[in-house]
Amino acid sequence: MPRQEFPAGETTEVPVVCTDAEGNVSLANVEVVVETFLDTDEDGIGDDTDTDDDNDGVLDDDDAVPTDPLESVDTDQDGIGDNADLDDDGDGTADNNDTFPLDPTETVDTDSDGIGDTADADDDNDGVADAADAFPLNAEETTDTDGVGNNSDPDDDGDGVLDDDDNDGVNDSDDAFPLDDSETADADGDGVGDNADEFPDDPTRSQLNDEDNDGAADEDDNCVGLSNPDQLDTDEDGDGNACDDDNDGVADAEDELPLNADETVDADGDGIGNNSDTEDDDDGIPDSVEEANNLDTLSGDDALLDGDGDGASNLEEFEQGSDISNDDIPPVIDLDPTRVVGATGPMTDVDLSGVTAADAKDGEVDASVNPQGPFTSGNHELEWTAVDAAGNVAIEIQILKVQPMVSVSPNQESGEGNSVETKLLLSGEAPDYPVVVSYSRSGTADDDDVNGLTGSAEITIGITGSIDYEIIADGEAEDDESLTLELTGAEGAVLGSPIVHTVTITEQNLSPRGSMALTQAGDQRSQVSQQEGEVTVVVEASDANPGDALSYDWSGTSGALVLSATDEAETSFDPASVAPGNYLLSVSVSDDADPPAVINLRRLVRVVEEVGELSDTDTDGDGIADDEEGYNDTDGDGIEDYRDNNADV
Repeated sequence: MPRQEFPAGETTEVPVVCTDAEGNVSLANVEVVVETFLDTDEDGIGDDTDTDDDNDGVLDDDDAVPTDPLESVDTDQDGIGDNADLDDDGDGTADNNDTFPLDPTETVDTDSDGIGDTADADDDNDGVADAADAFPLNAEETTDTDGVGNNSDPDDDGDGVLDDDDNDGVNDSDDAFPLDDSETADADGDGVGDNADEFPDDPTRSQLNDEDNDGAADEDDNCVGLSNPDQLDTDEDGDGNACDDDNDGVADAEDELPLNADETVDADGDGIGNNSDTEDDDDGIPDSVEEANNLDTLSGDDALLDGDGDGASNLEEFEQGSDISNDDIPPVIDLDPTRVVGATGPMTDVDLSGVTAADAKDGEVDASVNPQGPFTSGNHELEWTAVDAAGNVAIEIQILKVQPMVSVSPNQESGEGNSVETKLLLSGEAPDYPVVVSYSRSGTADDDDVNGLTGSAEITIGITGSIDYEIIADGEAEDDESLTLELTGAEGAVLGSPIVHTVTITEQNLSPRGSMALTQAGDQRSQVSQQEGEVTVVVEASDANPGDALSYDWSGTSGALVLSATDEAETSFDPASVAPGNYLLSVSVSDDADPPAVINLRRLVRVVEEVGELSDTDTDGDGIADDEEGYNDTDGDGIEDYRDNNADV
């Protein structure tokens, strides 16, 4: 079959004839399809799969001319790569004449400052903006009054007369200072006219040299090299303040007090130089104290240290007037400022253990107390003391409140129609008043028999109080009844004994009740002096049967005592009229019933020449010295107070 060419990319029908050995012939048409295969760089990879068709090292996606190995960029996108394009940016100016061949908005940069004239506000870079520059592309000219730039125009106004702006007789074109009529030449080109230049031939020197640019020529500058436009010279030493205001030899730049010749350093920045500052580091401790205690006068850190280890910082010790270098801080005693305990009797032992003291340097130290007791009821001031190893003493005051015991008076009998009191008795003074006592009521007497019981009573002062009530007269004959009051609690006191008081209410005739008291020189006594005047004897008596009248009979008294009255509740005698010794005072108190009920009261009185002086001994152990209690017999029991540890009851 002859060679046949087929067009690429098309399908062609080709007739095919086949003959076998027998000569049989068969004819058929075969379709031939020729596919196109393009491989620009002939690297064996078709362009349709090759990522760099022209094999120029630039990927097709980034290659403006992907099938030309000589091109990869087409700035103006005109289909001609920049290498072959004579005007890359397509701005109409050939690249060889275009200062900005890749910027279609720029072609010229007159002043070569890297900014094209289109964007440059001062194309010729002469300091005059293009908008105000008559010659925006000529750095030599900016002004024009006649069409020719004034700088090069000898006749700016075109009037035929050569220009001389400063009218100094030298045409501007020949005048180095065309606007200064005092200068025309500058031989050394230093910018200073020859007339003013003391060194007209030396460009490195002139009276107008100003190294520090402060407006003062170096020849006149009192501080060359350091800008000081005001040229102040406070100490008038020829050197300006900027160099050394106070002439102390330390430049102001290094002088913290440049106007004080006596100072150069101010460590704490308080405006006072170290030489005169008594507190250089401003840490609160004067320099003299720091020096005496080997502290750093220029460092405030050591104020917070505790040099002697006593628990207080150096600053705290100075403020307290303590010794910074030696332990002079006492221990701290840990205790409650007030302690309350209940009495156990007229005198009470109190456990005072458990109080501790701590010292910052020595740790725990012992604490002692005075007084240690026993204590009477009331308020007591305890002084606690602790001493550390350095001998520093701590003292703390604690108030001890001993609340007294409260009890009731003995049982009693009463008829109907009486006002009755049940006495409340304290074992001593209360630390605080009032003492409020609560009580309960029981017995056979009911509200028809008794009136006035509230369930509580107060003691507002001293050691006695009372529960006051009325026994009602009901006019009915009846057997004895009972009223029992029992203390159930107390505020400001503790319950003592007895706390139960029973009143027997009866319609029988009851014996009078009473007591006898002896008084000499204003004091109740059981021992009287021959030298202190008359002794008064008073009987206080009452009768539980309303309406009963009482009578008194002193006939049982020792005959040696001459009484002023023998049938009254009050009588008296003169102890000087009898010999020293013991004498009996006896009185019978009778009511007017039939038969009468009688009570006999007796007191033994001792007459002495002179009552002896008592000492500060506490004979009865009640916490009160004998000489304070004296020979009084406050409760009238025949026992002097100094020998009676419960002298009020």
